[in-house]
Amino acid sequence: VALGSSMTLFSIMMAGCKFAEAAWLEPFQDQLGASMRVALGDYIAQVRVGAIECLPRLSAAFGLEWVKSNCLAELRKDIESDPFYQFHLKDAMEKPAVERERGSKEVALHSKWITYFASLRVLISEQIDSETAAEWSDVLCTGVEVTTPNVRFNAMLAMGELAKVADDDLLQSKLKPAITTMANEDVDDDCKYFAKQQLAEINSNQGY
Repeated sequence: VALGSSMTLFSIMMAGCKFAEAAWLEPFQDQLGASMRVALGDYIAQVRVGAIECLPRLSAAFGLEWVKSNCLAELRKDIESDPFYQFHLKDAMEKPAVERERGSKEVALHSKWITYFASLRVLISEQIDSETAAEWSDVLCTGVEVTTPNVRFNAMLAMGELAKVADDDLLQSKLKPAITTMANEDVDDDCKYFAKQQLAEINSNQGY
């Protein structure tokens, strides 16, 4: 995707999101979903950020399930099918002697992950159902344990938002333990510092 076409797409998306609540957008859901998928996977960071900013309005207009299936599902599939996916997990596979180099316009795995977790963060609200909360908690628990600090950081921020709206069972069984581990054991100072802040907020909300 050329710079000009990417920025044109970015402008169209932002204009569309401004009027996302309008009924006249409904006939264009397929085209809008396709444009969002392209933008979320664009190699230009500004385009990805613009797409993320559109997600809450699209969710308000078409519903969270529409956003999950039409905007985020392909991104998550792309992450999990990336040839380096297994190498970044907590129990990483042994890396090959020679890694495939990515092209200049190919988005790195850590950038895909950051885009996905930033997307979840802006979409999390009290309106998400328990099934979605459980689904997202699983992927976030994976995210806070990967080997790249920026990925862990963004997963932790999204997890903090989810902790605010999750039921007590999910909070106590998955979210709080994951954030506690990060606050105590993460090797990255920034991740550890902000995880401690998230944990303090959780404890404060629980009256501790």
